[in-house]
Amino acid sequence: MNGYICEWGLDTRKSAAFLRDTVQQMISYSLVVIRNKASTRFSVSHGGKADVQKSAVTWLGMHAFHAIFSRRPARYAELLRMLNAYLAKPLNGRYARRFRRLTTEGLGDMTPIDPNSTI
Repeated sequence: MNGYICEWGLDTRKSAAFLRDTVQQMISYSLVVIRNKASTRFSVSHGGKADVQKSAVTWLGMHAFHAIFSRRPARYAELLRMLNAYLAKPLNGRYARRFRRLTTEGLGDMTPIDPNSTI
């Protein structure tokens, strides 16, 4: 993700709101794709269904993007502040508890990046 943003030549400090909106659109798109895949004729004929809540998918997506952008905290400070504000909402505490094991395992699988790398 950082590579794409660098290629765009985007000033992340001035464009934090744009990046936040882009993250939200990507998460919404992912939810639509999940629901569409579950409603195909093949999926329905094999008993597939996607009973996912929009709020759960949004929390997982925001948490995932927070983890990615946290790898470059100086570059994405304003965006991270916005994501933290969302994740810190009291209603989101239930998702933090519910998905604690999943997020811990996911973060453990992230490979470290070279802090001197530009991409």
